[in-house]
Amino acid sequence: MRILSIETSCDETSIAILDCSGDISSPEIKVLGHALFSQIETHAKYGGVYPNLAKREHQKNFTPLLITALKQAGLLNAKTNNDSNSLGLENQSLKLPATANKMGKVNNENNEEAIRTLMEREPEAAEALIEFLSNYEKPNIDSIAVTVGPGLEPALWVGIQCAEALARTWGMPLFGINHMEGHIFSVTAENKKIEFPLVALLVSGGHTQLIKSESPGIYTLLGETRDDASGEAFDKIARILGLPYPGGPQISKLAAIAREKNIPKIFSFPRPMINTPDFEFSFSGLKTHVLYTIQKHGELTEDEKLDAAREAENAIVEILISKTRRAVETYPEIKNIIVAGGVASNNFLRNQMAELSDELGIPVLFPTKELSTDNAIMIGIVAYIRHLLGDTGREPSTYLKASGRLSL
Repeated sequence: MRILSIETSCDETSIAILDCSGDISSPEIKVLGHALFSQIETHAKYGGVYPNLAKREHQKNFTPLLITALKQAGLLNAKTNNDSNSLGLENQSLKLPATANKMGKVNNENNEEAIRTLMEREPEAAEALIEFLSNYEKPNIDSIAVTVGPGLEPALWVGIQCAEALARTWGMPLFGINHMEGHIFSVTAENKKIEFPLVALLVSGGHTQLIKSESPGIYTLLGETRDDASGEAFDKIARILGLPYPGGPQISKLAAIAREKNIPKIFSFPRPMINTPDFEFSFSGLKTHVLYTIQKHGELTEDEKLDAAREAENAIVEILISKTRRAVETYPEIKNIIVAGGVASNNFLRNQMAELSDELGIPVLFPTKELSTDNAIMIGIVAYIRHLLGDTGREPSTYLKASGRLSL
């Protein structure tokens, strides 16, 4: 099954072409093409992601990335001169819901206007897609998948509306995918076998969650952060220490130097909720404690900054490890632990999770570091899993909707 997948939930625009086969527990994923643009430099001067700037960048970059991914996959075929003035739409008309009052009856003469109306939220992306569809043939793919949440809604809408236009133009199924489910299955991109039931620790700039999954598509939220996510805590503490955005890699770099040099311990930061008998997290208090401590201490020496970074990373990782251990001890039937999301690329967390794996005798699975951050590959994998479970995609008479707070 060939899937074109789209991810625009935050500050990465990503499009992938996958060739998927195999069963649910051990899918075989072949990446035919993958194009990704990160907006880190755009948002770095603000110290975080601005939703409307993210939306603008997604609109600008979507079609160039689509062309790149299709070209990598060998599926970008230009139309002949005779066809170059036509969008080449399925059944000679853009397939839109009958309930879409704005659209009216669509025929071959107003397909461009139909796309503009469908994509009224994203006019810049609409014009680029119209030009693309006028110049290139329908690729040899079976379906399209797109992230519908959670995430920044202005960013999500860009991917959704582009996916809607492509799916209806080409007349193929469209799958709306939960971003967090994508992170869970990101570990299968290298054909790793996963076993159920499992516990997934999902850690990123926007989320910190412990999920129990009895089987694919069946999820129970065990606990999540009550305030800041772990990745957000890394970024905020980095800013307190005068480090650039994104802060997680900067904290990790200094912490590694502190351990290598065996810098004397100077600071002691709290581990909020580490001993509570539940699976909830809280990182806001840690961030506030670091802020007040540094303000009271004054300007940091190089060694003091190294120690502060090490102690902050120790605190965050110890909390994540403790809650994961508690989840596995509470549910002894667990066969796998999955750790995914942007913070999963943290080397110290990976090392500590490896020790936990040895302690508990349960495999801990990570995606590659490249696939720990947001990407379209994981979105396409979930679409394939949904297909195996009997899902046929969006109903022809309905639209997909962005949901910034979508839960599993």
